[in-house]
Amino acid sequence: MHHKHHNFIIIVRKKYSIHCLVQEKFANVKLKLPILTASDIFSKEVEDLKLPYRNQAYIVRWLIARDFDIDKAFDMLKAHTHWRQKFGADKLTDTWIPTSIARSHIPLGFLGEDIDKNPTWILMLGNMDIRGVLKSVPNKEMLNYCAWILERSMRIIERNSKKNKTQINRLNIFVDLANWKVADLTSWISLNFGKDLAQMYEANYPEILGKLVIFNTPALFSVLYNFVKPFLSELTVQKIRIIGSDKNQWQQEFETLEETQIPKKWGGALTDQDGNEYALKKLGMNMGKRVPPSKYISNQCPELINVQ
Repeated sequence: MHHKHHNFIIIVRKKYSIHCLVQEKFANVKLKLPILTASDIFSKEVEDLKLPYRNQAYIVRWLIARDFDIDKAFDMLKAHTHWRQKFGADKLTDTWIPTSIARSHIPLGFLGEDIDKNPTWILMLGNMDIRGVLKSVPNKEMLNYCAWILERSMRIIERNSKKNKTQINRLNIFVDLANWKVADLTSWISLNFGKDLAQMYEANYPEILGKLVIFNTPALFSVLYNFVKPFLSELTVQKIRIIGSDKNQWQQEFETLEETQIPKKWGGALTDQDGNEYALKKLGMNMGKRVPPSKYISNQCPELINVQ
């Protein structure tokens, strides 16, 4: 596809907090030509694609991901539509149900929406038997689970973007690595899944991340992060905040949430009726537990990598 943009001044509206893109040859010319935003032009280019959303906030994400190169953004979005059809992404939030292992062994909870109406999740990754889960659930099913969370978040994001057209809503994720086990996060099965998840996210959910806060991180966490980092875009890397065990530092990241949304365990006021400080019932979360070896898929037995 070849575009002739010489008849247009291409700008991006300030309300999206993105810098103006003006073709240099028009820099000193009085503006008599039609002024179109890059997203307006791109919206016309993708009219024939089957998209889950068509509002401007959704369209502009793909432009940002490809540095406002309309050809590259079109190719990316077209590939995404093919992926959605093959992967069955459109049916995930309506008909797909996570496996029993995922429901009972992945300690993920929904904190609600922050003050900017961004959906916010918390994952107690340090409590999770990562190797056990990955040995028990096929890789495709685990990617389904992650896409299911992303698709649920996208529905909230797009709903709020329609209500407030002056901003692009995004997803926030808190990851607590307390009780982290070296063997879990540095096994090949964990690292390879992290790579597959990063690739799926970058190709199909550009610019939906507001921030990823990983806290209570031990020193060896760098092994996992340095393995996955090359598969992440620079835009994504800029939104990842890695914090150690300094409680005062990581608690500041929760400030966009109301105190009543934050479980007492992480410095808020939320508890279950029985006093559980993780507010497991209210967040729809479990504590994470070891997966019985009897549940393992026999051919998924990766060795640990050398972390010395």
